[in-house]
Amino acid sequence: MEIKEKEAQIKAFRKAVSQQQAREEADSWDVVHALYGAQRTTINKNYLTSIKTFLAKLPLHEVIDAADKAWVKSGDVVRFKYFCGICWSKIKNGSSNG
Repeated sequence: MEIKEKEAQIKAFRKAVSQQQAREEADSWDVVHALYGAQRTTINKNYLTSIKTFLAKLPLHEVIDAADKAWVKSGDVVRFKYFCGICWSKIKNGSSNG
């Protein structure tokens, strides 16, 4: 009986982790779409990693706000660098998920 309970707990934990990863991935793509438009289906892997880092340190609405502000910049690289600067500024100024 104890083994079955532990297996059930492990299964529930794995499901929770999977749901969290799916939510983080969806949030990341919400930011990509805010930054580059809803039709965007690909992005540089390093950019996606940076977005996930910002989402770990800032609430989703603040990261999307940074993407909205960066929209005024033209060109993928320039826009992304500007977006990163806004996010790092928010982090340094004390915004956080906690």
